[in-house]
Amino acid sequence: TIAASNLESALMVRRAGGKMPEVATKLLPPLEAAARRAIERAPHLAEPHYHMGRMYRALMRFDEAKTEQDKALAKDANHAPSLYERAVLWAGKYRARVRQLRADWLAAEGLRLTEAGALAKGGAGGEQMRSMPSDDDLATRDEETRRLRAAIAADAARLEGVGAAASVGALSPAMKKVTRALLLRATAQAPADRGEARALFTEANTEDPGLEEAVEACAEATRSWKEQIEVYSRAVEADKGYEPFFLGRAGAHYSWGNEKLNTAADPGDVYAAAIADYGKALEIAPAQVKTWVFRGEVHVNWGLHKLNRGEDPGQLFTAAIADYGRALELDPQCSDALMHRGGVRVNWGNHQVSRGKDPAELYS
Repeated sequence: TIAASNLESALMVRRAGGKMPEVATKLLPPLEAAARRAIERAPHLAEPHYHMGRMYRALMRFDEAKTEQDKALAKDANHAPSLYERAVLWAGKYRARVRQLRADWLAAEGLRLTEAGALAKGGAGGEQMRSMPSDDDLATRDEETRRLRAAIAADAARLEGVGAAASVGALSPAMKKVTRALLLRATAQAPADRGEARALFTEANTEDPGLEEAVEACAEATRSWKEQIEVYSRAVEADKGYEPFFLGRAGAHYSWGNEKLNTAADPGDVYAAAIADYGKALEIAPAQVKTWVFRGEVHVNWGLHKLNRGEDPGQLFTAAIADYGRALELDPQCSDALMHRGGVRVNWGNHQVSRGKDPAELYS
């Protein structure tokens, strides 16, 4: 069918690192036309919306993908492929939210250090960065992640309950393992639940390495940043154009760098790797405001590390200001970019004062 062949073509180009906007221009119009004809002939069917949503997910247009699966499930609440797709999309939103929570925690920690005077003295302060809470701890405190977990659990539980419905046959064994693992992970009450989910994600990833949702979940379920980076590194070799893999690996590098700070180890190598991965993600999706902000934060933290060692943070702070500036060009109302850019200028200005230099340009 046109849906299957176009999806296969899109995935082939993406995995080779091709330009997805060009793919969308070529492959989406005929699929959209076919979907419209199918809906006109049989308006009660979920399948046309499912196929459109699956193509949007392959093109990394995740909000549009979810909209189509919502439409499919409004027509058939037990349509297994759409339940699976929506659970996977919820899980992607959950991972993105956790990445944001990590970034927010680090920004707040940087503000705490600034207010404590640890950074204003160019390394003479006695304050140290605290250990970051685990992802589970961050998520438990956040209303949005609790909502997303409930949504994942609802769709995965319904999918498991569909049982003998005809559309269940469209799910591969690996997809069924992902479904079970998503449900366990979303409702985990004990370490054993998380361990079983981790094992199922790993099995699904082994059975079908092309199943990106299994790869991402497998990476996030690892026990260390190093393991997570290894999973994502294998993934980007197989799928060079999938932005979430680069975002995931960048986040792991960044978090590992911050962990190194707490052990007095030099985080420079992993910070540099995080910056490179955010750069790759921006090559794929240059209009993603949050990615510019995330990369700016890595530049800032690395610069603050240099500042506290009595080294010149200028090059890194300049890069951070440029990243925040690009985010603001894309979204002039981006509060994170405004706040963080102001923080960089204050810290850099304070550093200049401590060196007997004029900070007027930065403070203004």
